[in-house]
Amino acid sequence: MPGAETPTTTPAVPDLAGGVSSAPVPTPTSPRDHLTPHRLVVVLLVREYCQYKISVPTITPGERSSVCLLVLSLVQSPDLDMATTCRKVEEKVPRGLVVSWAGGVSRLQEEGVAGVMDLIQSIEKLLTADTAPVNRSSVLGLLLRRVYLSFDKLTFSEVSALRQQLDHYYRAGRQVLGRLLEREEGDSLEMSLDCDETKGEYKLPSFLPAEFSTDLVEEVGSVSRKQADLLIAQQASLLQTAESAALPPQELQWEISRILTSCPGLPEAHFLSYLNCVRVREVVGALHSLYASFNQPAEHFLAKTSQEEINKGFRYAALNLAAFHSRLNHKEEAMSAIREAITMAQEASDHTCLQHVLSLLYRTVDSQEKQRLMERCIGKCGELSLSYLSSLGIQAFSQHTAATGSKPGVVLELLTRSDVLNCQHSIAELQAMSFMCKAGAWTQYGRPGLACTLAQLLLQLNTADPARAGNNYSGEPTAIALCNVAIRLEARGFAGQADKVLAMADSLFPADRSQLSKITSSARSRVMLWRALARLDWPQALAAVDSLEAGGVPDAKLLRAELFFKEGRLVEARELVQEVQGSESENVELTVRSLLLLADIHCSGGDPAGAVQQLVRAAELATSRRLDHLLHLAGLQLANCQLLLGCSARALCLTSSCLAPLLAHGSLADCARAWLLAAKCKIAASHGTGQAERRAEMLEGANMVSRAKDGFSTAGDMARVKDCLYLLARLYHSLQLTQERNMAAGQYKKLEDLYPVKTRITMDCLV
Repeated sequence: MPGAETPTTTPAVPDLAGGVSSAPVPTPTSPRDHLTPHRLVVVLLVREYCQYKISVPTITPGERSSVCLLVLSLVQSPDLDMATTCRKVEEKVPRGLVVSWAGGVSRLQEEGVAGVMDLIQSIEKLLTADTAPVNRSSVLGLLLRRVYLSFDKLTFSEVSALRQQLDHYYRAGRQVLGRLLEREEGDSLEMSLDCDETKGEYKLPSFLPAEFSTDLVEEVGSVSRKQADLLIAQQASLLQTAESAALPPQELQWEISRILTSCPGLPEAHFLSYLNCVRVREVVGALHSLYASFNQPAEHFLAKTSQEEINKGFRYAALNLAAFHSRLNHKEEAMSAIREAITMAQEASDHTCLQHVLSLLYRTVDSQEKQRLMERCIGKCGELSLSYLSSLGIQAFSQHTAATGSKPGVVLELLTRSDVLNCQHSIAELQAMSFMCKAGAWTQYGRPGLACTLAQLLLQLNTADPARAGNNYSGEPTAIALCNVAIRLEARGFAGQADKVLAMADSLFPADRSQLSKITSSARSRVMLWRALARLDWPQALAAVDSLEAGGVPDAKLLRAELFFKEGRLVEARELVQEVQGSESENVELTVRSLLLLADIHCSGGDPAGAVQQLVRAAELATSRRLDHLLHLAGLQLANCQLLLGCSARALCLTSSCLAPLLAHGSLADCARAWLLAAKCKIAASHGTGQAERRAEMLEGANMVSRAKDGFSTAGDMARVKDCLYLLARLYHSLQLTQERNMAAGQYKKLEDLYPVKTRITMDCLV
């Protein structure tokens, strides 16, 4: 419930399942680059652009930049089909150039081999004219020279095959090309395009063997080695730093298949397939791709420069396998792979690999060894100048110290050291992670407002990088920040704004293409649970708890116990709470929350004295781990027990001490419960005073109840609103305020008709 407000998840240290920076094994040599129809179409675009610049008096800088970036992307990317190329050209290129290029493509297909030869001859003019529009040493100059030399080496049969490929290429995108031209040339061009279809498919000369035709046609859409390397590098970077900007999983897998068809056995392509499978939680496919990235044929090993290079590939293979098993919480398999990686790294004295293994090891072993391993990793990484691993270890150590109850100054000092390293070396992902580590620490220390502020600072941080095509970093910290902001808005009663933030999170991390959608899904399920509990909608609440439990949320069992308690199933709720307490979890916050719920169960069962023992233990744990928010909630429930036991003066004193912190940092429901308990304590403590003083105390208590009612109403908890109205009516009746009593009773009756009572009215526990 909103009173137990916590971050959606503690920001986890980035794991190595995404792969380490070292390449697993050297790659085989790439096949010879073939001249393809896509290359011819790009060359035609370059030629038409040069002519367009001469014919048009002025070209705006925006148009020039757009065309240049388009040509660069077409040159560097794998071959595209005709329809995709047409769409890209239409989006980025001025209309006049689009028409001239589309007409040139149409003429190139009509003229056949003669048109291709004319296009190749025009390349020489572009490079050797007195006022050459293309520099020979530029990117486009190198492209044109390579195309010219490649065509010059073609035999007659290969030129005929290229003509056949061009025919296939043109026919696949003929309709899209026709739409580009129909606005300018009208029906005549459309008729011309229709006539092209009736000409029939181009056939190779009859003296060429049939298998020659088949082989060359299959080369349509081939990928060169340089194009494959660029695509793999771009997509691997995007998958780890800006997942939403990467290609969709199916499209990326299709591109990987194209690369492996053109460059068989390319290990980087298999590793990219592994990252893509991890992205969509395809465990079997990920494991198969990970093995394939290091399971190379013998001839690839013979081409390596030294035995050390071969052994290095095996070391990082074991390291990545260990990271994958650690990600799946397969500790035995992960430890086996870690031991293998350590053995090979020690034999080769590879200290860098050893530090990668150590950074994975301290997240796999038990808590008794964590601190020693972290300190060792941080010190050794500093000696080896491994800034990324050093900053990563410092952040993990800060989380460990915060969980063990260290002072806020110690935790924040560690994170400041990490910030210095991140800024010195421009490590954007760890800068974002540092924000969320601070947010998690402040939430633990009972300052969710500061945590929300840090989350907003992260979302406003400019992390755009040309290596990510100008996209901002959007990894796990971004997902956690959005969910924390949404949960804070929901806790403060801004349900509409919370839905908008969650919708933004869903758009950035969709469930069908992002592994981080698990975080946003858990946040949405948590919000749904709070709303369902407030409406007493048990089926909806049960569905939300099932979703959280399926997502592996640590407090899912405790939330189910809370649902049972709300339904009045006290025995089942108590059993679940005892299971949580008996699980020997290292999460002290979860233990404290379970004790608070167990105390509520005692109070609801008419045993406030039994609840005191649980609350004292909860307060002791919260104090030792500096869980200030939970400490004040425990104090509030302890005051409620004192009130039920007849110690109204002590209850009022304790409630007053907890009221200010909860109003400053608690959720809307926490504030409403605090106001309600303060009102009950004040009214109970007024017994034995003078009539005038008692009347004043009761009026002040009625005002507190009204504030509690407003808070519950904003939070959507209509059952508690009715409880407040019932108490107000009784108060006003005692004060002989007939009009106010009738108004409260009338509101109660209306709400009773709209929201029938599904549980008994209870004033004995802080539910």
